[in-house]
Amino acid sequence: NQTNGFTGSIPEDLWRLQSLKVLDLAGNKLAGTISPDIGKMTALEEFDLSNNLLSGRIPSQMGQLEGILRRLVLANNTLSGIIPAQIGQLQGASVMLKGNKFDDSSTAPL
Repeated sequence: NQTNGFTGSIPEDLWRLQSLKVLDLAGNKLAGTISPDIGKMTALEEFDLSNNLLSGRIPSQMGQLEGILRRLVLANNTLSGIIPAQIGQLQGASVMLKGNKFDDSSTAPL
């Protein structure tokens, strides 16, 4: 996996790319949060932001990608809070969330 050396936060305009199918920004130094607007990216099949510096919670709006999203990789960031139950409803999707700081009380079926 090659990195691009991106730093800073994810630009808000990125979340408006509704026809984007693959977003792979793994292995950079991106910080900030994942926007709730992720739910509007209705063509997104693969989403990999692993090995970055992302924080905050996974937005529940990600569940709006049910039946579309095939691969979700958010491993090795500093995401926290409770894993939204909607993540467990992403049927047929490969989901990798290890290496974060989620609450032990997370009960989403992963």
